[in-house]
Amino acid sequence: MALIVVPTAVAVGLGGLNVITSLRDANTYQTLREVAELSEQLGAVTHELAFERDETALYIAQGRPESRAAQLRTTYSGVDNLIDEAKVRAGALTDTHADSVRPVLRRLEEIQTLRDTAVKGKIQPLPMIQKYSQIISTLLQFHDQVGQVAVDDDISHSASSMAAIARAKEQASKQRGILASALDKKSFDSGELDALSDAKAREESEETLFATLASIDQLELYRDTVVGRDVDQTDLFRLRAMAQSVEAKPLSIGVRPDKDVGTWFDVSTGKIDALRSVEKSLASSVILRARALEEAANRSALISGVLIMILLIVVLIIITFIARSLIRPLRRLRGEALDIAGKRLPETVRALREAGDGKVGPVPPIGVDTHDEIGEVARAFDEVHREAVRLAGEEARLRSNVNAMFVNLSRRSQTLVERQITLIDGLEQG
Repeated sequence: MALIVVPTAVAVGLGGLNVITSLRDANTYQTLREVAELSEQLGAVTHELAFERDETALYIAQGRPESRAAQLRTTYSGVDNLIDEAKVRAGALTDTHADSVRPVLRRLEEIQTLRDTAVKGKIQPLPMIQKYSQIISTLLQFHDQVGQVAVDDDISHSASSMAAIARAKEQASKQRGILASALDKKSFDSGELDALSDAKAREESEETLFATLASIDQLELYRDTVVGRDVDQTDLFRLRAMAQSVEAKPLSIGVRPDKDVGTWFDVSTGKIDALRSVEKSLASSVILRARALEEAANRSALISGVLIMILLIVVLIIITFIARSLIRPLRRLRGEALDIAGKRLPETVRALREAGDGKVGPVPPIGVDTHDEIGEVARAFDEVHREAVRLAGEEARLRSNVNAMFVNLSRRSQTLVERQITLIDGLEQG
């Protein structure tokens, strides 16, 4: 039993350790997946929030016309739906990533106040854009959490690439809002040209970082996606507007004056949407990889647990079989041995003594017919039993011979005594 139980216990212990490790890994990958899902949701929030910012900037630049208020409220409603879902996902991570989630939730609460200020106050487009950008910047910082909790190099690199492209997209969106409001006024207000140039420089810096971090497939995805007429015209219109500002000319992108703002907004949105497509693809790859690792860890834990159960069942069957094969013959050997020693052998000896002839009948063997050590012990006990019966028979014959000898002696002595008595009687008569 020890030879079976000890190795089994070791195997179960190692298997249990593997199960615990797999479950711990699965929990880690689950947390990673949840962080990646929140990051993806915040990516959607920042994308729509940037559109809201740029649309609000244009709304302010146009003098806050009532005709565009309904469209702006529709945009706010769509962003609120995304924010509500982001809050739900963030709430699930407040225990494990409170330090990262708390600033996100705090910034999300500031959006409504900023909207009221933009719509009802007297804030100008550039300060409003900067305040929106501060909120978006905090939300984008959460992308870095994916790389920090990642235990897989592929996920870490993909998360870093996604964060870089998200920041590049934010800077491109910022340019959309600044130039849209400037085109509506036909000139840059104080600081807007510098803000536009700074946003472009930051965009190029993030794109360079993305090219450094991204894999070959990701770079290929970027080159195939962020390309086309919208991308080319976005850069062309921005450079034309900046050149006109330097020459102190009224801003125009070369389209009909009443169409400049709409055209710029459309082509820059096309480029931003292309960047968003790359961002979504990278976010999806991170989530899929985390989910695959989580499922693999759970599957490993399940397989290990099933194998341990199978091992225990097999060992239990083996132990039961061995126990039955040992206990049954041992119990029979013990019972018959005690019966022979306490009843059958004494009765046989007594019967031989009473018979006196010493005739020994066949000795029935113990009913254990196995060929293992227990069967050998039973055969040995049968030999001992037969030898004891044989010795008892010889003793009975010996006793019978001794009795016959004393009888013969007594008879001879009786004859002599009778002859002596007869002689004495004759002497007395004489």
